[in-house]
Amino acid sequence: MKKLTNIFLIFSFLCSCRPEDSLVGIISIPDSGWTPSRTLEFHLEQKQAGTRVDLLYQLQYDPEFPWENIWLSYQLQAPSGDTLMKSTDNLYLFQPGKGKPFGKGCRERLFIDAYFLKGIVLKDTGKYRLQVRHQMRTENLKGIQALGIRMKKSTGS
Repeated sequence: MKKLTNIFLIFSFLCSCRPEDSLVGIISIPDSGWTPSRTLEFHLEQKQAGTRVDLLYQLQYDPEFPWENIWLSYQLQAPSGDTLMKSTDNLYLFQPGKGKPFGKGCRERLFIDAYFLKGIVLKDTGKYRLQVRHQMRTENLKGIQALGIRMKKSTGS
């Protein structure tokens, strides 16, 4: 059953991508939970200098997730190792006060895409490193099943 779940997860993320999109990676979170000390690391390959891109979280979560939102912090590093930006995002998974999920999916899992960086210019070619951690006030966050990162060419200025 676990293999079937992983195949469904990968298939769902791949089907949600458009030709101009690039799936950077997906990291599964074990049923035992996500500890605040566990950093999820993604590598963004940039082949053309000066490209303007948007970055999105692709989050898979349980419909019984106990909070209406999740706090995620990220740090983006250039191929040189310099930190380009870091921030903390508040991502709403359910409508405040109503409990209706923003994500789409089925009884066991919901999926949501959320922009967290829009129109950033990646000046250098090479591998950029993106590190993501949750900032929830719990030692072991349960109900988050996977986190993916998608990169797409920016259409904004």
